[in-house]
Amino acid sequence: MPRTKGSKNRAGVSIPAPPEGSTPAGTSSADVQRLSRTLGISVEAVEAMMAAQGAGLESSSRNSRRSSSSAAPKAPAQAGEGSSAWADFMEEADSSPSTATGTKRSRSSTKEESKETISTEPEINREYILPIQPSVYNDGKLFPSYLLTQTGTLDTTVVGRKKMPDDPRVVDFNTPTLLCPTSVFRKGVSYVATSSSSCHSIAITSEGIPYGWGRNEAGQLGLGSENPAPCVFSPVKLDGGWGLNKIVSASTGKSHSVLVDETGAVYAAGMNKNGQCGVNSCTESCMSFRKCFIVGGGEDEGEKKSKKQKGEEESDAPKIVQVSCGENFSLLLDAQGYIYTAGSAEFGQLGNGSTGEHFITANKIAFEDSTKFVQRRLFVWRPYDQDKIERVSSADTEKPPLVDSYKIRIGSISCGKNHAMAVEAPFKKGSTGGAARVFSWGGGNYGTLGHKIQGDEYLPRLIESLQGPMFESNQPVSACAGSSCGIVLSERGHCFYWGRFRSAGEATMRPAVIEALANNGHEVKSLSAGAGMVMFGTANGNTISWGQGPHGELGYGKGGKKSSAKPQFLGGIDKCLTMQIACGYGHALMLIRDEDDEDKSASKDLPKVEKNDLQVYDAMMSGATTPGKSKKKKK
Repeated sequence: MPRTKGSKNRAGVSIPAPPEGSTPAGTSSADVQRLSRTLGISVEAVEAMMAAQGAGLESSSRNSRRSSSSAAPKAPAQAGEGSSAWADFMEEADSSPSTATGTKRSRSSTKEESKETISTEPEINREYILPIQPSVYNDGKLFPSYLLTQTGTLDTTVVGRKKMPDDPRVVDFNTPTLLCPTSVFRKGVSYVATSSSSCHSIAITSEGIPYGWGRNEAGQLGLGSENPAPCVFSPVKLDGGWGLNKIVSASTGKSHSVLVDETGAVYAAGMNKNGQCGVNSCTESCMSFRKCFIVGGGEDEGEKKSKKQKGEEESDAPKIVQVSCGENFSLLLDAQGYIYTAGSAEFGQLGNGSTGEHFITANKIAFEDSTKFVQRRLFVWRPYDQDKIERVSSADTEKPPLVDSYKIRIGSISCGKNHAMAVEAPFKKGSTGGAARVFSWGGGNYGTLGHKIQGDEYLPRLIESLQGPMFESNQPVSACAGSSCGIVLSERGHCFYWGRFRSAGEATMRPAVIEALANNGHEVKSLSAGAGMVMFGTANGNTISWGQGPHGELGYGKGGKKSSAKPQFLGGIDKCLTMQIACGYGHALMLIRDEDDEDKSASKDLPKVEKNDLQVYDAMMSGATTPGKSKKKKK
């Protein structure tokens, strides 16, 4: 209640009440009205606050507590005549910068007025190493030749739907098994593609020929309407508009596939409800591979000048070299380091700053999906103060663009279920600006994006935790996205992980080094994250996995565990150098080096399965009779 004449403040000093209708010394009625509007309270309440002079308004409970105290604190020295805390506050407010434009004062500004309230980015001047290499480039070679092995099951009719049979079958691999090494992949495999959402896979041979196998219910293998088998057990050659051109990159989503040929053209097949195939339409599905539409991009001025000097023809179309697919969206990377997205916008996966959420009926929501690949060049960050401890602004939406946003080039991309990651392209020595930057965007549940919060991001946002002196001497080089997690590989073979890759356990909200690998001296060369597992290949010939593997995808051997909370070595391929890993849903693929005598000795005892062993299963899927048996005639 308001103070009356003769009341005392907390120091026990008498405070005379102001005359009726007056304001404290040093203030005016205009000041009172201005504060009333700012605080959204009545003029009477403002006058009561000013009359209290910082002591607050007393209540009966306060009076009772005060009367029970043993002694009053010592009174401060009397203030000078005509001064008040309110007058000092108003004088400070008048001299402070206006907040009408949204400018905010830093918490540190009262300590040192000379300090800047918002940190500025360091000057960035980078000369990137271009062009970006295609996916089939590995270990310094284009189209190298490796052995293909698989763990898990080839029977995608049971993955996520049925319990695995108790009796062992030829299509179930509990240990790494060579897949068709002589019947299909006689000249080796250069690249394999699958993802955490995929029950199908694609392999690119050393000759640039694509083969596919696995689930095909939506036509994701692009085999046409003549081959509607829901599951393809043995790898089959894929054909499309690329003709005799070599395929240099491939990726798979939940029910779609995207291929890139050596000219940079892109082709897609499978489910297309959200436009994830990028064929400029939202047809239900593409049963055969169709050419994709790409908007923006093309050669930069430097490349055009170089081609002109050589007498070569210039091109305004971008040359795509890498592709990665999420559940219902796709991400492309061209040779100049620019990215393009198409498909679902529900979680911000497109990286265009919006989901486009809108009502199409009274109770049905839709999103502004993209039916063609559009270039995205806006990258944002979250400002910190100079000490990198407290955020300057409490507004979660304050994420300004990076000063060199439109100059940034990307060198590695990866998609999870509903999120995407990108690592900045390598740059030449002498470039300024610190470590290569890592960006993430899309769905942010379980800390999937590495920004320490569970929130979606609609634009590629810098992961600040992967910046600093430690990463300047150990640069991030590649990204790997699992279903709900992210991993970055550094040039020294260290892995930094965040999110959650298993259905059980707590999420890691910010990037942290995987100590089980780093503390044991493992230098990681290849890695992948699947639907519920992670797998790593090291420089000393060890392949390590952990997580959930109900179909044997962990590769622990016959009778081995179906899940593991700690890293374990895969049986059968110790001493084999794993050059690439791709973890899918219910299976995992590994490419093993087969160059010298040591490599051949390490892989000679691996089990293998050939095309003839799988014919009976393919016959069952196509509706044909089992070999050796005839159909019974209907009466």
